[in-house]
Amino acid sequence: MEAFDIKLICRLCAREDESCIQVFGENGIKHNISKKIRLCLPIITVAEDDKYPKQICLSCLKKLDTSFELYSGCMNAQNTIKRLLKKFTQIESAKDNLPVQTPLDRVQNDVSFIC
Repeated sequence: MEAFDIKLICRLCAREDESCIQVFGENGIKHNISKKIRLCLPIITVAEDDKYPKQICLSCLKKLDTSFELYSGCMNAQNTIKRLLKKFTQIESAKDNLPVQTPLDRVQNDVSFIC
C-alpha cells in the first residue's frame, strides 16, 4: 500500500494537491468553506476534530462556490415564490369575502345612483 500525506489530500475529491486550502484556516474561513460544504454537500461532515482531511483543492473550491451560488439563488427564488403565493392567497381570500353581486344588484345600484 502506498503511503500518503493526509495534509495534502483534498477532503472532497481525495486527490493529492499541494495547493489545498485549509477549511478552518484563514482563507477557508474567509471563503466560508465549512458552511458551503454543510449546505451544499450535507452528506459530508467536516469538523476540526475529525480524522479526515481538513483541506480542499482549488478545483473543488471553484465547484463548491458554483454550487453555493446555485443553492443561494434557489433559496432566494423559493422565498420570492413563497411571498408571492402568500400575497396571492391573501388577495384571493379577500375576493372570497366580498359580497357577490348579481346583474340585478348592479342594475339596482346603477338606478339608485341616477336617482
